[in-house]
Amino acid sequence: MHTLPRIRIPAVIPVFRVATPSAMVKTAMLFAIFAMAYFAVASDPANAQSISSGTSTIRPAPATARPAVPAGAPGAISSNSSINVKDIVVDANSLKVRVDELERRVLELENEKAALIGQDRGEAATKTKLEQRIAAVERALRGDGKGDTAAQLPASSKSPGPQTVRAPFRVVDEGGRVVMRVDVNSGRPRLTLGDPASGGLYLGVGESGAGFAVVRTATGTDGVALGAYRGGGMGVRVVGADGQSVEGALALSPSNKGQLIIGPIEKGGVSLGVGDSGSGFLSARRGNGNLSMVSGQLDGRPMLMAIFGENGKELVTLGTGQTGGSVKVGTSAGVPVAALLAGESGGGVALTGPTGGKSAVSLTVEPNGGRVRVFPQAGGSTRAELFAGKSGGEVTVYNRGGEPVIWLEGTSQDQGRLQVGRAGKVYVEAGVVPSGVGIVATGPQVGGPPAGLVIPNFLRGRTGGK
Repeated sequence: MHTLPRIRIPAVIPVFRVATPSAMVKTAMLFAIFAMAYFAVASDPANAQSISSGTSTIRPAPATARPAVPAGAPGAISSNSSINVKDIVVDANSLKVRVDELERRVLELENEKAALIGQDRGEAATKTKLEQRIAAVERALRGDGKGDTAAQLPASSKSPGPQTVRAPFRVVDEGGRVVMRVDVNSGRPRLTLGDPASGGLYLGVGESGAGFAVVRTATGTDGVALGAYRGGGMGVRVVGADGQSVEGALALSPSNKGQLIIGPIEKGGVSLGVGDSGSGFLSARRGNGNLSMVSGQLDGRPMLMAIFGENGKELVTLGTGQTGGSVKVGTSAGVPVAALLAGESGGGVALTGPTGGKSAVSLTVEPNGGRVRVFPQAGGSTRAELFAGKSGGEVTVYNRGGEPVIWLEGTSQDQGRLQVGRAGKVYVEAGVVPSGVGIVATGPQVGGPPAGLVIPNFLRGRTGGK
């Protein structure tokens, strides 16, 4: 067994740092080339010639090496043959250039692949982030989340600083259709979602400086309005199919009192709310817009319930007063002509003429019982009176000056008595005495005629019928 000659690697061969798989392949190929060259030299033991190139030396093998290859045989190396290491280095450099080119191409392909993979991942991540931000904004608009909108956005989608977008601007969908628009009119911003001509939503600030929101119907008319709509107070209003009439509203009155209105006021409807006095009220209107019923305070009067005619005149009123409740009825012209009243001593009824005014007939209750009085239609003093006295019923007739001239009453002896007089004096008196005999007394005054005057002044009935 012979000893293989040693070969010193030329200094021109670069030493590679293994960093990538391609670099490892390159290094392995270079070492394979030099190994082939080394074994080619060492395959002939008879070759004792020194091969010099730079600092490399090939030493001769011992005489006991394997037999030499016959001369002329393929691959035979004669004693005169020589191998130049410089040529081997040239071939190695050529291969190195080719390996470098292959390595460069491999790196380019790897970079392209990594770029495509990174692009796909970036697009997917961007899409995910956009979907998360859109979902967060939608939740904020619906009021599902808690806290401000920025707190609801994913941490990865939050901007490190404030972002500014200058109005006007619009947002379109994939087909180029406008889905959101932000405009500014005279310094008042307005946000439009969707197409107002076929449904959509307005958000903005009105001329009064108050905010508003209008939901449009599929036909392009106003459907629901929130805010100070058409000059009214703050509230919520539902607009009819014509896009003009307000069919329902929960809003503030001009005096900033809450009111619920169902139906257009000018065409009938119902109103419920708080009046200017601070008291609640309920009102209903006819189809012509006139009041048909009111419950509450009307025109500053105490609490009442009133029913109105077709012409809007008050016909029946159920109200309250300082002495109690009352019911009043009026003519078609709205003139009160009858009233049922409550007083301290009891109930009462008052009747007037067709023009109203003072009572023509009154019915009251007093400690001894009921009392009925009649008056002139135009008003004035009492003309007649019927009431319950201590001994029985009484009727008093008055002259035009209000002076009593006739009295008809029941006596304490349970008999009847009629008196006719004036100025407190009785000139005629008729009645029944306890014995059951009727009498009539006449004269300037009851009690006898004046002195010296002899005339009949007393009539008395006979007993026994004779």
